[in-house]
Amino acid sequence: ASVVYASKDIPEGATISADCLEEKQVPAGQKPMNALENSSMAVGRISKGPITAGNIVTVNDLAMQNQSVGFEAKVKEGMRAVTFAVDNTTGVA
Repeated sequence: ASVVYASKDIPEGATISADCLEEKQVPAGQKPMNALENSSMAVGRISKGPITAGNIVTVNDLAMQNQSVGFEAKVKEGMRAVTFAVDNTTGVA
């Protein structure tokens, strides 16, 4: 069975390109159920989290299309995030 591996580290929130992926053959019994079988399934998609080189790329590693994965995705609907500068003088305790 063919599975897709990350050929280099892919950071969280990165758009996955073909040069980050490679397809390898594994025995059918060793293929994870949610592993991608073709690199075209991942190209252009966004990684939900970091994917380490050498790991099998799974459906769970990819954000749904048109889904945000950055900080804004962690803020629940109806809530707001506020940022403010902190330095040695205005530190938060």
